[in-house]
Amino acid sequence: MQLSATPRVVVDRSLTGMLLLSLIFALTGVSAPADANEAIAQDPAPEASVEQPRTVHLVVEEPLSQWLVVRLLEDGYALTTSPAAAHAQLAVVQSGEGGWTVTATGESSVVYDVEPAKDAAVLRLELLHRSIDALEDVAPAVPAQPQTATVSLGVSDLSPASLAPQIAAGVLAAGATLVPTGVPAVLRVCAGQAEGEAAPRISVIDGESECEPRGGSVEPGSAVLPSTTFLVATAIAALPEQTRSGADEAVDAAEEQPEPAVPAAPKEKQHDPERAPGLEASPPPSPTRTPLAGAPFMMRFGVATGFISRGPVADALVAASMTFGKEPGMRGWLELQARPVTVVGPLRVVEVAPGIGFKLRPLTVRRVSLETGLLLGAEVHRYQLQAEQATERGSHTAASLDSELGVAVRVWKQHEVHLAFRLGGGMQRIHRVQGQEVWRRGAFRVGATVGFSFGLGVNT
Repeated sequence: MQLSATPRVVVDRSLTGMLLLSLIFALTGVSAPADANEAIAQDPAPEASVEQPRTVHLVVEEPLSQWLVVRLLEDGYALTTSPAAAHAQLAVVQSGEGGWTVTATGESSVVYDVEPAKDAAVLRLELLHRSIDALEDVAPAVPAQPQTATVSLGVSDLSPASLAPQIAAGVLAAGATLVPTGVPAVLRVCAGQAEGEAAPRISVIDGESECEPRGGSVEPGSAVLPSTTFLVATAIAALPEQTRSGADEAVDAAEEQPEPAVPAAPKEKQHDPERAPGLEASPPPSPTRTPLAGAPFMMRFGVATGFISRGPVADALVAASMTFGKEPGMRGWLELQARPVTVVGPLRVVEVAPGIGFKLRPLTVRRVSLETGLLLGAEVHRYQLQAEQATERGSHTAASLDSELGVAVRVWKQHEVHLAFRLGGGMQRIHRVQGQEVWRRGAFRVGATVGFSFGLGVNT
């Protein structure tokens, strides 16, 4: 009897508990779950969609390249060594006297200048900010080639600060597209180097897997430690054809290289990523900058005014111009000159000179550019002679040649002020009234102008 009473008591308590639980849900307005496990279980939250980052191709010299790659990854940009697979190209070059020029080129072109700074941290921060500003402001281009195999980077927190830039450079050298952490990738490179270890541990795993806390699966003290480039190239070669599209040439080149041995300690001092790039004890860069390859295509409109002398008399000169082409570099040049009406007694003269030619910027130092140009056109000379009650009108046209040498000073974005010295030649002209000479201009002319122009980036 006691054995049979025990389960009955348990059942009664269970029923009482269920009735109390139902009463509580009824009073609070919440329906009771059909099962206790259903009350605990919750629907998993839907996975948030990851926005694909913009892919950037860097045109930067070492050691600035490795430093900037890591910073751009932290800001959500992907990196590639193939210009045709990128949405934008970022060029960071030194413009002389410690200054830098940051140029982003996509569907449009954005240029920023970074002034010299004595403090290394200030210069480093300003370069990064201007690079991000340029990439945000430029209109992204449509890549002409598909994206190469994507690789994400995982570096142990205990590793030295210089390891991440070195690993990132090795991944890019293998022809892969380096994507930020959190973006889906085909492969993941894990690296780590604890204090006292002569070489880092590097391994390549599936992109959906997580790195080990120490960074790699290669044990310290191994006889052979393959380089990052060799490991990534080998892993890309093992991927399906459609996954590694666009990276075949880079993979083949990496596979031809022999497998390196354990790297020895470098004899020269390694670049410290905490120092501002460009401030190491290295030969000073040239103050000139003529990046004709990859320079942005610009269309520039301008106006100018000045004087021109063709003998003892100087005439006023106004001009409107347009140039188009790569800047810096050689550009096409269209110009329309006008010499306002000159009145000498009964004689009135006006001259117009349209021309076509080219301009060249052979030298740029910071904001100042040297300009030279040659213009070939026609000089249209119109006159009106009022003699008593008779009026005589006429026009003459002759060939005209002009040359220009001057400087352009960028004052804001693509707005520039121009100062130019002009030399040219045309035809000598003389007007006489009743046999008396009243107007004369020689064939050789010399003058000077001051002008203003603004430029627009053009998609090529």
